[in-house]
Amino acid sequence: MKTLITLFAEKIEKEFLPEVISWACSVPDASKILICGGNADVLAAAEKDIPEFEQSLPVIYAETPLLADVLKAVLDTADDAETVLFGRLECPFYDARLTAETYKLHTDYAAEYSFADGYPFGVVPEFVATGTVRTLQALCGMKDGFAEKPFDNEALFSLIKTDINSFDIETLISPVDYRMLRLDFSYSTKRGLVLCRRLAALKSDLTAKLGHAPSAVELCDEASVNEGILHTLPGFYAVQVSAACAGTCNYCPYPEACKKKYGTAPSACKTFMKKEDFARLVDKIAAFSDDAVVSLSLWGESLLHPEIVELIKTVLSKPSLSILIETDCENLTQPLIDEIAAAIKAASPRTNGKSAVMWICGVDAVSEATYRALHGENGLTLAAVTEKVHALEAAFPGDVYAQMVRVNENEDELETFFRGWNNRIIQKYDYVSGQLPDRKPADLSPVKRNCCWHLRRDMSILVDGSVPLCRQFMFCSVVGNALTDDLETIWKASEESLALHIEEKYEGLCRNCDEFYTCNF
Repeated sequence: MKTLITLFAEKIEKEFLPEVISWACSVPDASKILICGGNADVLAAAEKDIPEFEQSLPVIYAETPLLADVLKAVLDTADDAETVLFGRLECPFYDARLTAETYKLHTDYAAEYSFADGYPFGVVPEFVATGTVRTLQALCGMKDGFAEKPFDNEALFSLIKTDINSFDIETLISPVDYRMLRLDFSYSTKRGLVLCRRLAALKSDLTAKLGHAPSAVELCDEASVNEGILHTLPGFYAVQVSAACAGTCNYCPYPEACKKKYGTAPSACKTFMKKEDFARLVDKIAAFSDDAVVSLSLWGESLLHPEIVELIKTVLSKPSLSILIETDCENLTQPLIDEIAAAIKAASPRTNGKSAVMWICGVDAVSEATYRALHGENGLTLAAVTEKVHALEAAFPGDVYAQMVRVNENEDELETFFRGWNNRIIQKYDYVSGQLPDRKPADLSPVKRNCCWHLRRDMSILVDGSVPLCRQFMFCSVVGNALTDDLETIWKASEESLALHIEEKYEGLCRNCDEFYTCNF
């Protein structure tokens, strides 16, 4: 029995390289290592730093950016290896024991594909029978979208899922399900690098405390209650670029908050974030988080901003950033759609794995009467909103979502709405920690409360740059100003609140909040 170790590489961090290669050399029946990647410079860096390990296993390099390229390189390299391990060079926390267990499961049951489920990504690699790699290569050419698919973390399984009943699959199940934590033990992003460095420090501390290197489960257990690892870098920035909106959605807390803040209804408000301020903010976001989604719709209607296309172009100038626009569609016109589509076409492709611009449209109903009951007299009919959403779908296929905020008033229309739209979002009603009447038709909150996703992943930025602790606080509990303060300092200010959540202590608005289990990207 021989095993080909295939490691895909997008980045190289020398500090973690010894751990990965040492783990690779410990894989049962390992015969050689194939290092693949889409960047020749990365491969050259790897080749420069790895030679000392070639005394254990020969190392081969192949420039292979796509899934199809990787499969071909594997077949060209496998020789008489019966099994191929697929992993990533950016994963320094692969566990040797769990890898051996998965390999034994794979070989004992003559599986075609084997993986571990329930662990964070980067703990256990995947195994594929060499003959099955040939099948996958053929399948890759047959299935739409796979011929040009990059080799990402989900590439193999997403291909197998297209014909999953044709494969013999074995699964190593984690004793604890860590999936809800969305932990990624790889440094392929800046966020991941922060996590890996903190995880390495945690592992060192645990080793000193336990007197031995922690098992994967011990390490994951400690990571799951460590605020530094749960709170790395923001992945979602909700920015209020416009304080103005129609202000007629009766399930939204903003109209009343706007009156208190600005002394006027949002429909009469003329407060917008300056284009120059927004540009400085986007520079800071790109520098701090590297990859993120920037929502232009914290509060207010972003399409009312007089320079909205310029704001969109500003975000698109950063290839690692994507945009989310939530709209009631009232100010959506075909010329505006065309301008935004042209801006996307002129921009560089995104490098964060997401679309350039994504849309969420407030539809909320399937009948005119229900739409009017929820949105009031905002100048639009349900038919007009539907027409505008279809116009967006034509210009941005796959990136437009019709949304229903689920409240008592539209519950009877939920199933019809769900079946009537291909891309749809059923959004839970937010009663803002009890500040609004409870109109939820169902309580979907988990039995055991998890650490708040919004404290872990989001930064909310108001039109003047103020940063509240989270969206729920509206204009209160400001922890800094994103236009004038360092984003890292602001981000650290929310870590104390997350630490309290880990201890199951919930203060202020957090006590009655039921948004903790919802998440953005």
